[in-house]
Amino acid sequence: MYNLGLAYEYGRGVTQSFDNAMLWLQRALDARIDSSDAADVMRHLKRARNNVEAARGDPQAQYDLAIDLFNGHSPEVKDERRAVAMMREAAKAALPQAWFIYGTWVHAGVGGIKSDLAQAALWIKKAADTGHEEAAIRYADILLCGIGVRKDAAAGERLLRQTIERGSWRAMNTLSFWYQSGSCGFRQDAALSTEWRNKADATQRTAPR
Repeated sequence: MYNLGLAYEYGRGVTQSFDNAMLWLQRALDARIDSSDAADVMRHLKRARNNVEAARGDPQAQYDLAIDLFNGHSPEVKDERRAVAMMREAAKAALPQAWFIYGTWVHAGVGGIKSDLAQAALWIKKAADTGHEEAAIRYADILLCGIGVRKDAAAGERLLRQTIERGSWRAMNTLSFWYQSGSCGFRQDAALSTEWRNKADATQRTAPR
């Protein structure tokens, strides 16, 4: 049952069908297969389900599938072009994480798409405006250095400090790095760099796991 599910998932010897893959993989789980195989079955079942639900337009499934395709654990699964297409579909929905990831992929030009710094900045800003932590930090960098947008160091620092006020140790680390490196003309200050790094370490230690 497990192997038949895989055959349908990958289209080996049969017409690829994620619906049939789900059916047989679920039967394999229901048959109480050896526990050492159960994790693999569940992983393949999740992938098959994401393919089915993504095709129906579910944005979370599209996002999860895009990440899976991008990170692919084997050549059969890794498909950056399809990953970008799926993430683009997820980004069309109200999914801030998809806005952020799609923006970073557009910035890097992954999956054969052309890098577009201005478009990337728009997507990342859209996520940052919702309070998304990683997007806010990334957009602060974009403003500081003028990457695809007009350089506005003051606005970048303001956004980063707002993120720090929400308790982000990652933003504290970023500010520490700015002070250490003098990123894009930011004022260097070794003492403040150390101070913010220590604050980041202390906040991370007390952050919920």
